[in-house]
Amino acid sequence: MLSFALNYTNMDERLRLKLKLELYWILATLILIVGVMYPINNTIEHYRFFWVNVIFIAVFMSFIRYILFLKYTLISHIVWAKLLFLAISFPIIIFLISRFNDFRNYIDEQGIQSLLEKLSAHDNEMISSYIKSETIFFSVGSIIVTAALPIRMLISVWRQINKKQNI
Repeated sequence: MLSFALNYTNMDERLRLKLKLELYWILATLILIVGVMYPINNTIEHYRFFWVNVIFIAVFMSFIRYILFLKYTLISHIVWAKLLFLAISFPIIIFLISRFNDFRNYIDEQGIQSLLEKLSAHDNEMISSYIKSETIFFSVGSIIVTAALPIRMLISVWRQINKKQNI
């Protein structure tokens, strides 16, 4: 009976630690979003790809956390949640690729300079380079981690099921 109570307390402590870690990751993601988007939001009044860019950053940070640190997340022992992530990854990939193509088409057809008419040539060049670089980085990164996530979830579910069968 005492060992069950100790395990329950230990499990409760692990859950609290995982919750804290989730909150820290969410906070870090929000800080990164604000930090990355601040120069753009400060320069361009109505940036057409603002929310798409926020989604790229949020997906990248969230899914890379699940790929690299799954053991320390709330879903580490929840098979149905892992299978849900496996299922939603494919529609998310399609959405991300579609939004990235929209951005690339806009850059190719209209140019990023069309958003930056009020700036000097030097500032225009700097902010347009920043926008292209960070959008491409986070969009391609989010697409790659979204493609890798189902593989990671499948491996985790496989290990979890085999671990239960071996006991």
